[in-house]
Amino acid sequence: MKGTDTNLPVQQATAMRRNLFTCIMAAPLLSTAQAPTWADDVACIVYSHCVTCHREGGVGGHHLDLTTYEEAHDHRDDIALYTSYRLMPPWPPDESYRSLAHERVLTQDEIDIIAAWAEADGPQGNMANAPSLPVFSGAWEIAEPDASTRMADYDIPISSEDLYRCFVLPYQVAENHFIKRLEVVPGNREVVHHVLVFQDTTGQAQQLDAADPDPGYTNFGGIGVDNAPLVGIWAPGSPAMSTPDGMGIKLYQGADLVIQVHYPADDEPRLDSTRINLEFADGQGTREIGIVPALDHLYTITDGPLVIPPNEVRTFHAQFNVPFQTTITAIGPHAHLVCTSMKAYAVAPGNDTIPLVDIPAWDFHWQGMYQFRRPIYLPT
Repeated sequence: MKGTDTNLPVQQATAMRRNLFTCIMAAPLLSTAQAPTWADDVACIVYSHCVTCHREGGVGGHHLDLTTYEEAHDHRDDIALYTSYRLMPPWPPDESYRSLAHERVLTQDEIDIIAAWAEADGPQGNMANAPSLPVFSGAWEIAEPDASTRMADYDIPISSEDLYRCFVLPYQVAENHFIKRLEVVPGNREVVHHVLVFQDTTGQAQQLDAADPDPGYTNFGGIGVDNAPLVGIWAPGSPAMSTPDGMGIKLYQGADLVIQVHYPADDEPRLDSTRINLEFADGQGTREIGIVPALDHLYTITDGPLVIPPNEVRTFHAQFNVPFQTTITAIGPHAHLVCTSMKAYAVAPGNDTIPLVDIPAWDFHWQGMYQFRRPIYLPT
């Protein structure tokens, strides 16, 4: 399902945190030997929840690399601050509304351990007790994809308007496959707003591409091809998209992979070359699933049009009637910069409400396809 568009005072917050732990944890902090240490207590938390992004080649590596004690110690107060306010790890959905799979959420005990460690000046401890650093094979989440293809280098022109550019990737499906995992690797994260991945079995996308002298072709609202199924989505903050065990998105023999890339208006010329990595499921007994854009700007919005006048705040609602018995495995809210919150739920025939996802503080930079812990059955 797809939604529609709609600071912390650091010094003060740091002082508040120090006052809090001065009162509550005064006794344990009389001796630094009693305080949590990096080796025994904190490294395992950081390695489990942080270094997937905060490492060389990771999404957050250029901001902060937490693979070493020295780097973590230098930023101990920032780590304690952002974890105490639950700004890191970033997880926009409200876990009390619905608990989702693969949540990037620290327990209160883990937050307290980090805070007490920072309060005690971040003792290192006996490094012989420290856990081993996770091994990362590279910048790709799918380290050994079954298929990997990259669009041609594209010089994004200077433009005062957003550009929606489609590219036929140099990969044609040789036989039927089921996609188990799909990863979009933006070639230029500064300018790639989001990416939609389609499959085209008609050859129309190739014709549209051939008619444009530059790499790709421009088209808004899809790739300009009728009946081209959507097979993948990427927005800022998204990890590799995955399907539940035993399920997969069917990729048809002879299909072209086509991506639509949204480039915002920009006053500087830039270069992009986005890549798609695929991991296939075993075909035997795999249950086929698909991505359905259930909510849109035109047909499902009930109090549109989707227009927000200057200096106003508006709330919009959308409704999608499920045409047949359906099982949903994930949900992917999507919005741009002016959205402030978003909630989605289903209503069963008996008027029972089924919570799906609630994002009370929307952050454009952290979007994703959120997988349910168990698939949810929706009767008609």
